[in-house]
Amino acid sequence: MSTEALPVVAPVEGVTPDPLDDAILELVKHYSKEGESERERVIRTCKRNHSFWKGIQRIFWDDQIKDWRVPEVGKLEALGLDQDALNRIINIYRAWGESIISALGVTVPKNRFFPENADVVDDVMTARAYSKISDLIRIQNDMNLLFLEALFILWNEPFVAFYNCAHASSEYGTITKNTYGLQDQPYTSSYCAECGQDGGEAPEIPCPACGSDQPPVMEQGMQQVPAVVSSEEIPKSRVHIEVYGALNVKIPYNIKNIKSAPYLLLEMEIFKEELCSIYPELASKIMAKDDGSSARAARMNSDSTDSDSGKMATATRAWLRPWSFHWLKGESTHADKVEALLEKYPQGLYAVVIEDMVAEKVPESLDEHWTISKSPVSRSLHADPMGAPAVPIQEMYNEAIDLTSETIAQGVPETFADPNVLNFGEYATKRAEPGKISPARPRPGMNLEQSFYTLKPAVLNKEVPTFASDLLQAGQLVTKAFPSVYGGSMQGGSKTYAEYEKSRTQALSSLGTTWIMLNSAIAELDEKAVEEYRASMLEDEHFTQKMGGGFQNIWIRQSEMKGKIGRVEPETSENFPMTWAEKRAAVFELLGMQLDPVNMALFNSENMEMTTSVIGLTDFKIPGQADRDDELLIIQELLQGQPQLPQMMMDPGMGGEGMPPSEGPPPGMGMEPPPPTEDPQVSLDQGGGMGTPPTPMSSVPVEAQVENHQVRIEVLQAWCVSPEGREAKKTNPAGYANVLAHLNEHMMVAQQQAMQQAMMQGGPPQPGAEESKVSGGGGDKGSAPTPPSPEPQSEQPAGVM
Repeated sequence: MSTEALPVVAPVEGVTPDPLDDAILELVKHYSKEGESERERVIRTCKRNHSFWKGIQRIFWDDQIKDWRVPEVGKLEALGLDQDALNRIINIYRAWGESIISALGVTVPKNRFFPENADVVDDVMTARAYSKISDLIRIQNDMNLLFLEALFILWNEPFVAFYNCAHASSEYGTITKNTYGLQDQPYTSSYCAECGQDGGEAPEIPCPACGSDQPPVMEQGMQQVPAVVSSEEIPKSRVHIEVYGALNVKIPYNIKNIKSAPYLLLEMEIFKEELCSIYPELASKIMAKDDGSSARAARMNSDSTDSDSGKMATATRAWLRPWSFHWLKGESTHADKVEALLEKYPQGLYAVVIEDMVAEKVPESLDEHWTISKSPVSRSLHADPMGAPAVPIQEMYNEAIDLTSETIAQGVPETFADPNVLNFGEYATKRAEPGKISPARPRPGMNLEQSFYTLKPAVLNKEVPTFASDLLQAGQLVTKAFPSVYGGSMQGGSKTYAEYEKSRTQALSSLGTTWIMLNSAIAELDEKAVEEYRASMLEDEHFTQKMGGGFQNIWIRQSEMKGKIGRVEPETSENFPMTWAEKRAAVFELLGMQLDPVNMALFNSENMEMTTSVIGLTDFKIPGQADRDDELLIIQELLQGQPQLPQMMMDPGMGGEGMPPSEGPPPGMGMEPPPPTEDPQVSLDQGGGMGTPPTPMSSVPVEAQVENHQVRIEVLQAWCVSPEGREAKKTNPAGYANVLAHLNEHMMVAQQQAMQQAMMQGGPPQPGAEESKVSGGGGDKGSAPTPPSPEPQSEQPAGVM
């Protein structure tokens, strides 16, 4: 169990005697004992299911130790039973559970944050920032593994509980917080003795105002100036998410919503040494002892021969609502402390109790840190575990297997013989061999056969195999673990791919209730975790995300979180996550349509990487992919600079047009100058002369003969309208302008190449005619379907050559 949420050092309240400690301790003890019979039943069920998962299924409940036990070897031998034979089982309980977990755990449900008002820019920006925070929290907590653990808990326990908390540590980095104040500092001043002109620390002689040669009057003294008087290194925080089940979390049994619970108790076993390091002032009083509770016995690994039970102490972390304090007004002797508790903890109380000692207590709200799964088909939060229907199926299946094994073992019958006919002593010394002849003398007047009697061999009832097969089918029905969910063979049908997919869809639909419940819980958890992260942010944060062949920083800015969030909804609440095989099948089905719009979408620069990875040919080179990856890296370089005016246009020695008539375009453009035209305005626009301001150039030149300009134009345009591009436009206008200048250069080169290609084919492009597809001269460009080239900014006259 994780203890990261516990403080690094013991809080002052935990060691200084507090008159409220006795009242808090009595509250925690009371709620720990509340509903003991129901709690024991829940613990008993959870521990049995976990034992079944591990393959320990020949067990019985021992009321003395309050735990499940396996039969002792001596008693089994007295009954003629073999311990090893009892442990030979086929664990279908775990197989069905792993099938369900793998089917539902393909991906963690994504959530969408909605602004409170879509017309308020701050609300929209806040919703986008919250989505980034959600992604960062998932990365930091390895949410894929946590989600699989949550499914594992749901299979074996009544509910899953998510706990989120902000944990500050220098491991995550620090920021320096300066404290400013007034500080004494010596100063020197002067003024002219004649006119009083201020001369500062180093006056000039003669006075620049009146020309006096008299020495200036000098003054010295102390003055207070703003300065940094102290600095402090403050550790950054991260939001940690932990997953627990009913073995660790105790809540009232008959409640439908966690808001109806007066308390939530998290019980966990921690090594005594670790607790002593967390609470050094209490180290002498912390003892590692077993309290004899069934919950502690169930949480410990009782099937291990080297148990750590004697080395660990039980810590109870309690969250109490303010209205739960009113219990003290009943039979308690601390009724007079209720008002004090309400005044000090108006939002609720979080307390850590170890060995009848209150080690820590702070104000904290239960609802801000806990999310409990709510089954829509249960009358309370304590629903039946998903694997509960599989337990009796497993037990009956074990009996069928035992019966079959015993029948096979007893298939060789026992034979009785007359000792006067067969000498057993001599026969026992001989080795049995095929075709061996042993001497035997029948009784007078009797056949040799009459001196031997063989029992009838054990015959397995023909109903047993059928019964075992029926058990497996019934188990699939009650657990929803149908063969098509985990890739098993279907029974009957044509067994085509389409029929298999239909069967799998129907099988997954039977898990819809569980999937919707998980979506709702993850959405609620996301909202709480993001809000807590926002409250603990000390400065703008960022995380790295893969982008093409490189990486990019995703920034979370405090200035973008000034608005309000309306609600959080799962993005895939009704649809199950697609497996890799399903995505691949969908891509191949789209490719099989042989439709140009579909092919253009699949091989668009934004989808190339996904298409390649889904197909499974990671080394397969798609034309244009290298250009896309390179351009994404260039964008990051462009954001670090700013556009510049062409050097020759800023040179006063140039001609009136701003460009030598014998030279081409600015260096790096890589294209021929535009053809002359009779329209002076068009000529000025193209040449960047006196009619229009010069076109700015990007800090990264375009390589006309190497790059696939059409692909790069698509990448640049897609980035400009992406959330990252919109953010850069606001926060980095110079870098964004640099990207636009680079885009304009690619469009000019693509336009020029299209005109050259048209002239080589016999004439310029006609107005309204479809432009040819543009491709550069490099080896990575070419055959991928691309949209038409951008239209020129100014329409060319028909007579331009």
